[in-house]
Amino acid sequence: MNIIKKENGITLVALSVTIIVLIILASITLTEGNSLIKKARIESVITNLITIKSRAKVLTEEANSEVWSMTGTEKEQKLIDLFTIEKYKMTMLTTSLSSDQIEQLDSAFTNPANLHCYSLTKDTIDIMALPETDSPGEYILVFDKSNYDTMDIIYNPGIEYEGQILYSLSYMKSIMGE
Repeated sequence: MNIIKKENGITLVALSVTIIVLIILASITLTEGNSLIKKARIESVITNLITIKSRAKVLTEEANSEVWSMTGTEKEQKLIDLFTIEKYKMTMLTTSLSSDQIEQLDSAFTNPANLHCYSLTKDTIDIMALPETDSPGEYILVFDKSNYDTMDIIYNPGIEYEGQILYSLSYMKSIMGE
């Protein structure tokens, strides 16, 4: 009489299926992990830009209080002087923003010819009591020269997200749903 011996263990097919399932789960986890890391980096940039914007609003209020009685070109020149030489030590940009940067500005900016753009320097960062940055100039304050209350912030290097480069605070917030 033949005795059938029962063997314990798993078959090669079961082992292969288990490995394939584990590989699929690992790839999904890595993809989601990379996506979360990108979103976290963008959120970090947005946080920095919001901090800069809030500090810049304080500086703008101080500057506006000094020029409230002035009008026209006298007021415009005094604001430029306050933001560059007299108080806040920013660098006024003489070159214009890129078309991509202009497209991403807040909708309140209706005329690109009316932009005043200031790059933050190390001195400005100190005046604003912001955390140190390795590369001053990566943040640009953009004002409508006819109304310095209209402001947006540009992150000059930009940050890649879903195939596009994000520059302005207002655009980043709209893309991220804030």
